[in-house]
Amino acid sequence: MATSFQYSIATDFSGLFNSNTLADAIRKSAITIALDAVGTSGDICTITFKADLPTPDVTLLTDLVAAHTGTALADAPQLVRLDAPMDPGNKPIVSISPATIGLKTWLTGAGDGVIPALRGLGNQIRVEFDGTESFPDTKYTDFTFDQPVEVHDGQLVWGPEAAWGSQDRFSLSVVIPANAPTSTPGTGNLNEVPLGGGAMTYVPAAGDGSHTLSLDSAVPVPASTLGTGYWNVDQVTGVITPNAAGTGDYMLYNFEVNPQFITNIGMGHRMGVFDVDVYRCDWVHQSWNMRLSVTKTTTGAGDCSGWILIFRPSNLRQ
Repeated sequence: MATSFQYSIATDFSGLFNSNTLADAIRKSAITIALDAVGTSGDICTITFKADLPTPDVTLLTDLVAAHTGTALADAPQLVRLDAPMDPGNKPIVSISPATIGLKTWLTGAGDGVIPALRGLGNQIRVEFDGTESFPDTKYTDFTFDQPVEVHDGQLVWGPEAAWGSQDRFSLSVVIPANAPTSTPGTGNLNEVPLGGGAMTYVPAAGDGSHTLSLDSAVPVPASTLGTGYWNVDQVTGVITPNAAGTGDYMLYNFEVNPQFITNIGMGHRMGVFDVDVYRCDWVHQSWNMRLSVTKTTTGAGDCSGWILIFRPSNLRQ
């Protein structure tokens, strides 16, 4: 018998043909002669074997051609290796924490001190009403950190019970202050670009820009689309560097931005507590202020305070 067999794709396969699938079916069949190739030229499919096929094998081949559906083979499983630190045995070290590797857990009820800049010795996460306010009244407290942090869980508690109702509200937000560069035409490290309505964004300049701003005190804002900003920010140190190509993740603006984490949560629960347990982190730059804002409509004295779990760079300084 022959070593090569030709079939019409349009007639014998009814126009449904996949060479890889057919070759796989032939190799897995009971045909005793090894397959050499499955090729096509126009409408003709040529199936070639290493040696002549005996009659029983020809019958099997005819049956395989008749049963062929043209369905593509499923993709073979791929070996995936985690891009992660390895132990001495070359096994990946995987952290179940949502935080960036290398950051440590920090549980606090206050921000950092400014002068001196000591962890946890800044403004308390606390808002207090003494009862003499003209209700409804809104008060807030800001607290900051002296290095970037990743915010995770938290809790707010309030009391006494009679002083709070469902019409009272609290919010947690981030206040990103405006940048205020100095006008230095022709010698600055950035250029001012109008956005309309008095709003400005700033792009890097090589010492010949319209304005000057110390990047040590600059305030970055995430670009609306990542990879389209003009500034890079190190996620661990917060250091800002130019990205003149416009492929960074941050912008510098001359106006305040106030993104919300938690918005207008009612405080009428008789247990006086609100817990947040999330499965991701929100990154906060050291130039940003976190703000607990409370609007109290119920008359009478009352206070609320909270804590948050954050992740931050390892530092033994207290």
